[in-house]
Amino acid sequence: MTKARQPLRAGNAGVTLVEMLVVLALFAVVSGAVVLALPARPMGLSAEVSAVSLASDIDHAMGVALASGQGFAIAVSDNQVRFLQKEAGSTWHTHSDPQLARVKLFSNGVRIFDQDNTEGAVFSVSPALRPDQGQALRLAFGAEGANSVLTYDGTAVKIDHGEGQ
Repeated sequence: MTKARQPLRAGNAGVTLVEMLVVLALFAVVSGAVVLALPARPMGLSAEVSAVSLASDIDHAMGVALASGQGFAIAVSDNQVRFLQKEAGSTWHTHSDPQLARVKLFSNGVRIFDQDNTEGAVFSVSPALRPDQGQALRLAFGAEGANSVLTYDGTAVKIDHGEGQ
């Protein structure tokens, strides 16, 4: 003879809410421990991300310059980069494009060098995307030994990783 199955009682079927919360809490604790055990992100990676981000903004500025017929400038001071533009016969002012008007902050450091290798230069580009200084812009991101160097010659942006000045 076979035994008939007994129906499960409602209290024995499934998992309770308290049990689910305990499992989720344990999962959160283990995940937190794993994240804390990971090594810190190297400075070079942050410098690389900063260089790629600014390269994207320069590419956007080139498109705006070609579409509007107005050149632009890149100004660097401390750890920030600003995009500027100039109306005919006026001085440089904050760029009118919303994406370029925001000040770009770089916590890992950014340096710009002009032809005399002096810090704090402003690099300007004509509406035809020719550098007004006659040479390429070089920006170095990151601490010494963990640099990414962005070079912009008016038509192309190039990023070299792990270079010094």
